[in-house]
Amino acid sequence: MRRALLILLAVLCLSSCKPSYQSDSRFLFDTVCTITAEGSKDISSAWDALYDLERRISATVDGSEICQIRDSAGKAWVQVSEDTYQMLLLAQELSSLTDGAFDVTVEPVSKLWAFGNESQHKPADSEIEEKLRLVGYKGLLLKSEEGLYWARLEREGMALSLGAIGKGYAADLAARILKELGIESALLDFGGNIYCLGSYDGNPWRIGLQDPSQPRGSYERVVEAVNKSVVTSGVYERSFTENGVLYHHILDARTGWPSSYEYRAVSIIGESSMICDGLSTACFLLGEQKAKDLLAYFEGYEAIFLE
Repeated sequence: MRRALLILLAVLCLSSCKPSYQSDSRFLFDTVCTITAEGSKDISSAWDALYDLERRISATVDGSEICQIRDSAGKAWVQVSEDTYQMLLLAQELSSLTDGAFDVTVEPVSKLWAFGNESQHKPADSEIEEKLRLVGYKGLLLKSEEGLYWARLEREGMALSLGAIGKGYAADLAARILKELGIESALLDFGGNIYCLGSYDGNPWRIGLQDPSQPRGSYERVVEAVNKSVVTSGVYERSFTENGVLYHHILDARTGWPSSYEYRAVSIIGESSMICDGLSTACFLLGEQKAKDLLAYFEGYEAIFLE
């Protein structure tokens, strides 16, 4: 297989967008989110729902449900929305299925690396070892009672991040609202998390996985999708080089170090963008052979491993 140094999700169908489509972009979930929808219906309700979701699940917005769980770690249960509860359930399930390689509680170690910030650097081994004591998905407790949802972290200092599935959940949410508005064709691009609602002019949407070693428009593979999501995780998204060594943000929570990857990226195709989002990270961590069992568990999802 030709080696792909980077994956960019390129929307082939919209290179010359038809006048019957409207497109709007906002900065949410630490990325640019774009909704391109057929017709001229007001889609502000979708954006309102996304802003509300971000306020609840962000690990950096004071007072969010995720921050409340962190601040109450080792002390008390926190009541959360059904949205947050459902994301935490999937994250906990993926954590268990990957034997902790994917771990929703890896945030204390992730903060050490500070990927994407000016302060990003390789932490000392001793710092990683210290923070690893605060990592462990079994320390996340969840319960639901009479339509109410609760979450708790067992030990003080533990913290959560929904960065591996939050954009996927957001795409599912926005797509659901667009359907309720009667919109039958739309493309949602949430920082590379693509959701293809319906078809484009009677044909499947065509999403290109681009090889950046070639000129723009040269694609490693083209994926066709109708009412499906295409999500990619790769080492290119957030990384830095220190003393000649590349460090990327996909951490193996068992070691606190970037995964010793065999691939530059993994793309997942399936109905739920949230599941695609989580699987793209989990499969990257497991590698192609071990990922087969995980994909068999989540029926109907396809993985593309690009070297």
